[in-house]
Amino acid sequence: MAHTASIAIIGTGFAGLGMAARLKRAGFHDLTLFEKADDVGGCWRDNTYPGAACDVPSHLYRLFGEGFTMTEADMDLYRRSYLGDHGSATDPRISPLLADDLSGVAPAYISTAGFDVLRDEGEVYARRLELAGVPVTLLRTPSLAHSAINVPGICPPARDALLAAAESIRSALASGTDD
Repeated sequence: MAHTASIAIIGTGFAGLGMAARLKRAGFHDLTLFEKADDVGGCWRDNTYPGAACDVPSHLYRLFGEGFTMTEADMDLYRRSYLGDHGSATDPRISPLLADDLSGVAPAYISTAGFDVLRDEGEVYARRLELAGVPVTLLRTPSLAHSAINVPGICPPARDALLAAAESIRSALASGTDD
């Protein structure tokens, strides 16, 4: 069944490309993908996604490393998969928190969850961006675990976090500016 909705997908990382593929399979064909960079790949191309410090696990890996949606073992697997045989976790292109200068990085909306191994890395990254003069919005939802934003239909705080992110994107698109 073909649908007629016009859909904008912001970002061409794994999530954006995956969403486009799923929507096409579901019959949605009027899709536009927006990417600020010159090429697809999103956060795994530029790694501006928290874990922004791949070189050393944060203390939250121990605190939230078991019993929540993303475990310390998951993070170890992701780190090994991402770095492969040639990547260095101390390279600022892989661990942007290690970069000397973050000025010029794209404006950011960073949403963190209270019970998440990546929470502190995301929040430190937001502070570093802000100190570098990069427009940044940071929202922490204390009651959520990593990935809870994927269940907005059954979790009101996840719905609120998702709506806040959508509003930030809507506002940025409507203003025609990068922030």
